[in-house]
Amino acid sequence: LSPGYQDENDVVNYEHFIISSQTFKQRQYVKLCSSEKTLYVEGPTHIWINHKKENYFVLKTGQGDLKTFEWTKVDPDEEREGVILAICFASRPFQETLQRWISHLQNSNSVLKQCNIVFNINEYMRDQVESTLSLAKN
Repeated sequence: LSPGYQDENDVVNYEHFIISSQTFKQRQYVKLCSSEKTLYVEGPTHIWINHKKENYFVLKTGQGDLKTFEWTKVDPDEEREGVILAICFASRPFQETLQRWISHLQNSNSVLKQCNIVFNINEYMRDQVESTLSLAKN
């Protein structure tokens, strides 16, 4: 997304990034998605990597939108909660970065071009909670 720059230790850093992952099975699930159903980008969910908080997001179906058929098996938990179709780590600004991620996914999953995608980004609430926790510590 942005050109990297080298710091004093010769390490390349990036201001904005997307690290995307999608398995073969997830690509097969995308092909089963109907343009009549809405897909959702949810997050951020936080994970700590090397003492640094990173944010990840999932693209998923709605509850019960994909079901087990003869040719595909959907786990009962996935049927109930929604099937994860892709996952990514992303930097801020989330809305812009995630729109680029979806564009990237559409290149290899043409069905996504016909789907409605809703962004359920809870960035504001997490920032408020973190600010409150930070103030409470002081």
